[in-house]
Amino acid sequence: WLARAGEDVPEGITTVIDCTEPRRAHLRTATEIRQVSLECLSREQAVALARAAPEHTEDAPGLPAEVRASDLGAPTARHGLTAVIGRSASADVALDLVADGPHAIVTGRTGTGKSELLVTWISAIAATHSPDDVHFVLADFKGGTAFEALRHLPHVVAVVTDLGDAEARRGVESLSAELRRREGVLVEHRVSDIAAAQGALPRLVIVVDEFAALLNAQPDLGAVFTDIAARGRALGMHMILGTQRASGAIRDAL
Repeated sequence: WLARAGEDVPEGITTVIDCTEPRRAHLRTATEIRQVSLECLSREQAVALARAAPEHTEDAPGLPAEVRASDLGAPTARHGLTAVIGRSASADVALDLVADGPHAIVTGRTGTGKSELLVTWISAIAATHSPDDVHFVLADFKGGTAFEALRHLPHVVAVVTDLGDAEARRGVESLSAELRRREGVLVEHRVSDIAAAQGALPRLVIVVDEFAALLNAQPDLGAVFTDIAARGRALGMHMILGTQRASGAIRDAL
């Protein structure tokens, strides 16, 4: 498939190469983004390779049609925020927001399952980590119902929705105050990282569904998230941002 820059790719396409210029590109998969150097092919060569590709994938194992959370195994690592969030064609998939992050972006068009993944990820972390270890701030900017089932988890300290602009602004701005508070706690303990504070602070995971909608409604609040992105690792503040596409919503500084 060939798409223009910034266009969504068809559902089911799991590998995308963004070509910036000859010999410079980014390879995007479900698990990583890496810079690559391209060797250019003629159109005839590319067509020949594409026609040959299905011959190598006919016997590949497929994804399961459905997996219940209770069917997934427990995470083997107990440090960080490791959680098993799903299953690939061959094994359970575990992510550690601390080691693999400290932040994450979940992208996909409407109907591809972004909200479902966010809810699954939050639930998986909460299932294996106590409220003493992790808190959640959940922000839903596509109608206010995405996180309703999670509202009463003891880990959830706030749910911010787009149903009231003033409430949303207060909720996001309070994150700046939390940054400063956590900096003070680390100073008191004479450490530079939450991992060395011996349980003085739970980690805080900020989850936003439809991040682009939040920025469209309150564009100046983007600075708060940029600040968390820059300083959050040491302070134990992590972001999971859901958006239809990263380009445009996720600015360079963030």
